[in-house]
Amino acid sequence: MRFRASGRTDVTDPEGSGLVERMRLPDGAVRDLPITGCLVTASSEGDLTFRDCEIAGFPDNGLYASASTGNVTVEGGHYRNNAIANVRVGDGALVRNVRVTADYPGDGYENTRGIRLREGGSARVEGCTVELLSARISDGAITVATHMREAEIVDTTIRIDIEGVAAVLAKSPIDEYEDDDDVSTALTLRNVEGTGSARQG
Repeated sequence: MRFRASGRTDVTDPEGSGLVERMRLPDGAVRDLPITGCLVTASSEGDLTFRDCEIAGFPDNGLYASASTGNVTVEGGHYRNNAIANVRVGDGALVRNVRVTADYPGDGYENTRGIRLREGGSARVEGCTVELLSARISDGAITVATHMREAEIVDTTIRIDIEGVAAVLAKSPIDEYEDDDDVSTALTLRNVEGTGSARQG
């Protein structure tokens, strides 16, 4: 698949590390083109940290980092009104003290997620604030995809003002995991607060 992105960051040395600090992409992209804010590809094998970044208004993912085979840390910053996922990460990822806001209800956004844990062995969300205030379609503020074996969400506040939208959505594991006796799919929630005007139930 060919991606269009405003920026791309890879750490191609497995022993290497990289830091992206205070990157600002506040103006997004044209809404009818599938453009990502910042892309991290499968060529990234080292450790990579995004610190205090701002990415907003992209019709594809804001930060698309789930393909990396190295560990990705997203620390601080504000991710707002990006479709598909504002922050999308995979195996070994840590998303900490991040704020995510969705308050754009317009056309062109097929599924606005806050944080998407996409694939791999494990990922952790810690100390985050995720606000889904308005969106045309969303299946969850924090979602755990079928390719993720284990996820932990702690010390996090989730606000939902949209009826019928999940605060946390964990999908059933795919068949290749179900046939493996050594693999367990687990979701841990600890000190997660749900607020907002949407009805609970």
